[in-house]
Amino acid sequence: YAQGTISLGKFGLKAGLRYEQTHVDGDLEKGGTPFVNDYGNWIPTATVSYTRQGKGTYKISYTQRIQRPGMTFLNPWVNQSDSLNISYGNPELEPEVSHGFEFGINSFKKFGSINASVYHRFTDNSIESIRFIQNDNIYVTTYDNIGKNYTTGLSAGVNVMWKMKIFCGANANLYYYKVKTIGYSQSLANEGINYNFNLFGSYKFTDRWGIMAFGNF
Repeated sequence: YAQGTISLGKFGLKAGLRYEQTHVDGDLEKGGTPFVNDYGNWIPTATVSYTRQGKGTYKISYTQRIQRPGMTFLNPWVNQSDSLNISYGNPELEPEVSHGFEFGINSFKKFGSINASVYHRFTDNSIESIRFIQNDNIYVTTYDNIGKNYTTGLSAGVNVMWKMKIFCGANANLYYYKVKTIGYSQSLANEGINYNFNLFGSYKFTDRWGIMAFGNF
């Protein structure tokens, strides 16, 4: 991988590029066909920032992430413990590649800091389970890169510190999520608004002892 940073006064630019080559191969002890899957991925990132000394930072970023399928999804061995409900993996699965765009603000205050961001993320080939009927009476489950999902949302948080004894903070996230199938004759989709909230806090009695609590919804 390679990464570079440039500073031009209050502006900063950070960009990077990583290449990953993946090799997967497997063989079944009792029959079955051996499988091999090779793929390479270029993974770029870029961030432009503007900093006001002692006030805060504004950032615009693009990130790409890769999620490789685990052995549960890849293993072609057929689980027939229930002969009417069988399942197997798909060794030809490709890794999920997600893209993310974000604009964020981090502002410093006397009591601590405030941060907020708006973002959009999407994945064109997410791994989803497929279920179908075989030979009229056998229920089959396997996996394929048939999903496409989008997430657009905003998040905000505040952190408070007092005399190095009390630390507390809260974060909230609100986003719209949509998922749909791709590459199949039957089109399925679902969408909706989601949200989550978490709160944490701690208090130091002495240099060695303290108490902490947190929760989320």
